[in-house]
Amino acid sequence: MIFFLLAHAFSMLLDLIWLGRQTPQDKDLEILLLRQQLRILQRKQPHPPRLSRWEKLTFVVLGRRLTDMANSARTRLGQVVFLFKPETVLKWHRELVRRKWTFRRRAARGRPSVSLDIEALITRLATENSTWGYGKLEGELLKLGYDIGRSTIRAVLKRSHIPPAPERAKRGSTWRSFLGHYSGALPRPDAGL
Repeated sequence: MIFFLLAHAFSMLLDLIWLGRQTPQDKDLEILLLRQQLRILQRKQPHPPRLSRWEKLTFVVLGRRLTDMANSARTRLGQVVFLFKPETVLKWHRELVRRKWTFRRRAARGRPSVSLDIEALITRLATENSTWGYGKLEGELLKLGYDIGRSTIRAVLKRSHIPPAPERAKRGSTWRSFLGHYSGALPRPDAGL
């Protein structure tokens, strides 16, 4: 019993000496790590406790900040982290770094967007050939080497405020609209009068 009391008093004396040599920032980090461990212990969980990704992240960040100030990381973590081995916290850090640097962005879903050149071609074909519907335009574009679907052609024409084929055919069937295409090429009949 006396040996236990002497050992306990000696460890308390060492802790007091150690605390006197620490900076306030070191003490704050230690307190945060110890409080985090207490929260985990207060939960009703089997041993060893299961940690969420966010709890592991908290340990990694606090442990990393604490070991930045100390010379040997494992020794310093071993003095503060009691629930897990220092190697476990360092392993979590390695996994976090690996996950950050090997993150792959998801590929864009859906079909790629239509280029402006192809949109211009679609609008030109539709305005010059007012009776061509979406299917006919799709077939003509396919002959030219462009695999564009009907819904894409419809969306391009809608963005360009070009109506569907039946409405275009009605609008473009007058002599005035026909001659309007060639007004720059043909002289006006009444120009010489």
